[in-house]
Amino acid sequence: MMELYLNTPKPEPLPTWMNERAFSSVKRDYEHITGYEPTPLLSLCGLAEKLSLGGVYIKDESKRFGLNAFKALGALNAVRQAAGSSLSPVKKLVAATDGNFGRAVAWAAKREGLPAVIFMSCGTKPERAEAIRSMGMTTVILTDRNYDETIHMAYEYAQKESGLLVQDTELPGFQAVARSVAVGYSVMPAEALEQMKALEVAPTHVFAQAGVGSMAGGVLGYLTDTLKENAPKFGVVETWEVPCIMESAKAGHKVIIDTLPVTSMAGLNCGEPNPQTLPLLLSHASCFLRCKDEVTFEGMRRLAKPIPGDPPVISGECGAVTLGALIRLMKDEAFREAREALQLGKDSQVLLFSTEGDTDPKHYREIVESAEPNE
Repeated sequence: MMELYLNTPKPEPLPTWMNERAFSSVKRDYEHITGYEPTPLLSLCGLAEKLSLGGVYIKDESKRFGLNAFKALGALNAVRQAAGSSLSPVKKLVAATDGNFGRAVAWAAKREGLPAVIFMSCGTKPERAEAIRSMGMTTVILTDRNYDETIHMAYEYAQKESGLLVQDTELPGFQAVARSVAVGYSVMPAEALEQMKALEVAPTHVFAQAGVGSMAGGVLGYLTDTLKENAPKFGVVETWEVPCIMESAKAGHKVIIDTLPVTSMAGLNCGEPNPQTLPLLLSHASCFLRCKDEVTFEGMRRLAKPIPGDPPVISGECGAVTLGALIRLMKDEAFREAREALQLGKDSQVLLFSTEGDTDPKHYREIVESAEPNE
């Protein structure tokens, strides 16, 4: 149900495009955007005590710009950076998505007064397609391809139509866009560090979910650049079926998983890691985990029905997997040696990111109402 691969970090310099100037610039930019405010950081004291941890903190990204997910941080930064650096004006945005990222690009397009064309991979929920269409000025193209194949469809369309491909992975001609997406995600840990500092704590461990690894890379890059030798131990969490980053860590080079089965964690069903953030994750992360759907379901239920005294959190399939993984890691005797190696215990302050809310409301209700959280 969950596999953990321990890594020996061999910290290397961050890529040149990840630096204090870039991180500070995007944070200042967002602070002047209408509708911006830091998302809540919630302390799960009861759960921390139950797991024999010093603290568990979760950033609720369902509150980000009213979009029920974190993706707008990357999408809008990419659009604004491209518009500011291009010699020719940006006329159309193009993206591939399973839902959240496409909605974020459509939202960014609306803010900037641009049309958008969003390609959606097979298995997309109709509700997610409709949420994107509702943004206005957006055309949705449903495909019969998996996520990685849909990205290449969007890439070909963007080249043909002279559109700006807004994607969180590297493709020829759009590398700078992918970098801006990853840097945009650094706003989350920047806010979290400020919020934890107000509570007089600092993170010792951070777990971040990964599809292609852009968000995890942006978070890890920011923490490494900001905290230096005090940077927390970092864990990367993926789906059981498509752990392309874990497999890359085992192999020591990029591994692509061609067959992409559909899991409930739709946003993490990615078989090809982002080559721009992969080296950072392989060199700096302390562990990699892959989880079956049951792990994130447990996290969803625990957040919806918290330990008495803890605040409830509405967290979707991709949002809750890190909490589900943390619960398994701390409770399952099979991971005792891993806990010791990671130095997870009563002095640990663990930071997690609930990256989405109930983006599929029907499935969310089915999961949280189907059973009680495991005690």
